[in-house]
Amino acid sequence: MRVLSVVFICLFSTIKAGSCAELTVLPKTFLKGIALSAYQNGGDIYGKSNWSHFEQQKSLLGKSTINRNQRCGSAADFWNRALDDIQLIKNLGCNAVRFSIEWAVIEPEQGVFNEEMLNWYEQYIDALIAADIVPTITLHHFVHPQWFDEIGGFQKEQNLEYFLRFSKLVFKRLSAKVPIWYTINEPTVYSFMGFILGMHSPGKVMNFNAAGTVLKNLLTAHCRVYKALKKMPNGASTQIGIVHQILHAHAYSNWSPFGRFTAWFLNFCAAHKQTKKFLQTGIFEYKIPGIVDIYAELPGAPRCYDFIGINYYSRLIVGNKGPTCMPGEIMTDMEYALYPDGIYDAITDMASLGVPIYITENGIPDAKDQHRALFIELYTQKIYEAMKDGFDVRGYFYWTLMDNYEWDRGFDQKFGLYKVDFATKERSLRNGSLSFINSFLPS
Repeated sequence: MRVLSVVFICLFSTIKAGSCAELTVLPKTFLKGIALSAYQNGGDIYGKSNWSHFEQQKSLLGKSTINRNQRCGSAADFWNRALDDIQLIKNLGCNAVRFSIEWAVIEPEQGVFNEEMLNWYEQYIDALIAADIVPTITLHHFVHPQWFDEIGGFQKEQNLEYFLRFSKLVFKRLSAKVPIWYTINEPTVYSFMGFILGMHSPGKVMNFNAAGTVLKNLLTAHCRVYKALKKMPNGASTQIGIVHQILHAHAYSNWSPFGRFTAWFLNFCAAHKQTKKFLQTGIFEYKIPGIVDIYAELPGAPRCYDFIGINYYSRLIVGNKGPTCMPGEIMTDMEYALYPDGIYDAITDMASLGVPIYITENGIPDAKDQHRALFIELYTQKIYEAMKDGFDVRGYFYWTLMDNYEWDRGFDQKFGLYKVDFATKERSLRNGSLSFINSFLPS
């Protein structure tokens, strides 16, 4: 693998020198950025979110729902340091950033909207623009007000009006300055982790009917928000899409009944096929005979996105003892291996929807910073190849700017291009991040 790394370092040196015509010529509008979630970087200011509530719960076995009983707290102190961190984004050579508007800080109490936090977000956006960084906004990134959960959250279709109201409020305030909007981040993950595995809020386990209903309602919410925002001032001039995670599970050996069943189970619950079918046809089906059978139609769904955001990290190999990797592959800290071919496959798969693609998340948990440079080199090379082959990829957002709170994993997973000392909140650039700085340079 060291030889392979040297080869790609040499290849990226030629790209850096401007001789990458044989790969692709980056359009001037190509967005190179980082992705982050405000909650994961700064916590919940008012303690009014579903996640601040979930962190206090215990699992069915009486254990903390979060690894080693960790709490998000102020995380990397985003709310106080975000303006200063813009220079860190610039130092990476970025011209864009993807961040979330936290519903729980905008509407911590039902019907009570926080003008101070709307002003804060507007100030942040103005500072990004002043630094020649394009702001792009996620409206729902796993976090919402606890009051929303208490009235049934996304399990009840009638509650979608509350999310629509929030989305319209934020869009009215910020759309003149923000050209790209993502309605919902990873609806399949929200459904799977929150209602089947119970590892994310609200912590329900093996509730397939709720998982399918929630996924249907999230996709329906996306369509309703899209249509509503498009009718508003600035709607026609903004790009609005949804962010979908692609994670396929494979059995380590076809001879293993456990591996094959686990892979099938994970692929069904990850719901990639169900989601893609809905986006293509407006038909939603979530069915396990004798367990769950949900069917719905929304004929306008194929016209409810201007682009598709793809979150792609790897595939999942399932062995007799759980997650593993194939011989010769490099395992990351989060039980998935480097698998760059998969990001090319993800692009070609979602390209069939006929709209542009943004890679909205792609990154590696690597506390020792051993494989970050190689990961970035291999994956970005595959994106270059996809663009050369004619696929309309318009941006790449690395996950993430700095170490943060990785949901049920707490602070143990180190995705950040910048290392964070959580005691002092100090940031320092990792050596492996130089590979990101040298990627996607202007032609």
